[in-house]
Amino acid sequence: MQRAPSCRQKGADSGCERSQVIATVAIGDEQLHTELESIGSPCNVYAACYKDCTRETTIAAAKRKVIAADECSGNVDSKDRSQRRSKSETFSIKEECFFCGKRVHPQHKLPKHQRKDYRKVETLPIIQTITSLAEERNDSWGNEVLLRIQTEQDLVSAEAKYHTECFLQFQKGAQERSTRSKGRPREARKEEAFYILCRFLEENDECQFSLGELKNQVNASFNQDNESFTSRTLKSRLQKQFGDNLIVTTLRDHGRSRHTIKRSTKLVKADVTGEFGENYERTRIEILPFINLQPTNPSSIYTALNFAREQSSLHGMETCFVTFDQPLNAKSIEIVASDEILQGVVVRLGGFYLLMSFMGSVGYIMGSSGLEVLWESVYAPASVVHMMTGHAYAHALRAHLLTSVARFTFMMTEMEDKTKESLSALHKAVIGQKPVDLEDEKVMQTLIEKNQQWIKTKKERSRTGRLWLNYMEQVSLIKLFIYAERTGDWVLHLNSIRQMIPYFHAAGLLAYAKSARIYLQQMQALQTNMNETEFGKFTKDGYFSIRRKDNLWRGIFSIDRTKYHAIAENISTSADHQDLNIFLEWLKSHSPFIEHQNQDSLTAISTGLVAGSSINCDRSLEIGMAAASAFDNQLYSEIKLRL
Repeated sequence: MQRAPSCRQKGADSGCERSQVIATVAIGDEQLHTELESIGSPCNVYAACYKDCTRETTIAAAKRKVIAADECSGNVDSKDRSQRRSKSETFSIKEECFFCGKRVHPQHKLPKHQRKDYRKVETLPIIQTITSLAEERNDSWGNEVLLRIQTEQDLVSAEAKYHTECFLQFQKGAQERSTRSKGRPREARKEEAFYILCRFLEENDECQFSLGELKNQVNASFNQDNESFTSRTLKSRLQKQFGDNLIVTTLRDHGRSRHTIKRSTKLVKADVTGEFGENYERTRIEILPFINLQPTNPSSIYTALNFAREQSSLHGMETCFVTFDQPLNAKSIEIVASDEILQGVVVRLGGFYLLMSFMGSVGYIMGSSGLEVLWESVYAPASVVHMMTGHAYAHALRAHLLTSVARFTFMMTEMEDKTKESLSALHKAVIGQKPVDLEDEKVMQTLIEKNQQWIKTKKERSRTGRLWLNYMEQVSLIKLFIYAERTGDWVLHLNSIRQMIPYFHAAGLLAYAKSARIYLQQMQALQTNMNETEFGKFTKDGYFSIRRKDNLWRGIFSIDRTKYHAIAENISTSADHQDLNIFLEWLKSHSPFIEHQNQDSLTAISTGLVAGSSINCDRSLEIGMAAASAFDNQLYSEIKLRL
């Protein structure tokens, strides 16, 4: 049993204060109050009872009960009754809602569905509406709102504010809710649209409707997606509204079946593609230790070359291949040439930065021709700036491929119908895996001849057409380089780089023009310097390309950034086809092959501006070949390239 403290008169040495207990009990229990008053001597009470009588929350609750009972009986003076905020405090119509009297603030930190929306009084008719609503209500809340809005002569200039939810409650005649209802708050517009839909169903109860039709009807009045009904929400609301009177029939959903078929088609396509050609060995990638020095430091490069040579000798390899990008490649070539220990090391030029620089050369040659405006129809202008320089590698490569496809599509529109039918039949034969020799097919020979004749005609007709057809040839070089890296074709790899060198000279990328040329010479000398077995594996078996799978089209760039290999996939996504159609529509109105175009001038197809006579970018190949031939029979160390 708990210890019972004693109740004594106020001022005693111990125990509780008798007057406090009497006053406390007087609030809640009249009978107990009388008994305590009649006791003259100290009395013992339980500790729990003492705490219940003296707890502040209990006292406050007892006071509220007494005041409420007195208000019902009319025994309490108006001064003691609880007052609204507008009566007890100063009301600010600019910062507080004139319906509920609470402060109005944006509530940016809360989620959107938890915010309490508010509006400003911007028109005079709304003041008349509120006044008429308050008079119709004829209650204490309406009188209080009238008192608040009548204190200001002009609510518009006073910037009066009110909560949207409070206005709806005031308009419906409902009393102000003391607590917020559970669940997501419902918007007035959605409720009105749902109410109209329910009336429509009741008037047409003998008809059948699909959920999609009802969804389109109820969402017809909404402009924003976040305000509309979803299929799941609409179905739940209708079932709750009509109950058993609503019959819902669910048809079999074929969406998952279509998704499964598409997925299976991709898998079968991947398997069929992998059956062509020979099986190649997969590349094993190992992480090597870091060298804690500056990458451009010759000591760092020498240490890396020696470490790679030692690791290769452990695997029984006589030749060690090391790949660097252009700045390190130039230094490593000089280091290898001056050290006899490193004579078995072959330094290669990184393919990724080589292709990136070539795309930068193409962007430089095509600058202000209208190509960047074409790309801006799909990409952001800030991204196009980096795409033209080749630094936005993924976007630039995709844009070049899409532009090439758009140009070929234009060429196909000028073909005869018989040629199109023959080409379509050939395509079906290839898809059906029938044995077809493309070189002996007449339709392919006809297509090649017509393509060459079309290109020759367009080049002779205008300089602008020649510029854009040269651009298509440059994009073809990009495709050839990627094809060589993906399939492991060594001869095509060297041939594509050989054709890139003149464009490096024409665009002023002289460092890559020099490094690519010495790289070609060193790679062509491998057959005489390497072991015959190792050379055969490196060139014929595709060992120069990194492979993560053993299929034909699974090679990736022989560089350190192997993650970019996925960029070179075929154009097959829906986004690619959508952007291709945008390119086609733009080129229809900005064609570089206009009949009446001035033959002796270069014209920007986006603006129609004519370039000066000194602009010669349509002759970039001839200019680049002339610049490259100037360095014939010169030593590598003596070549000084200047713009």
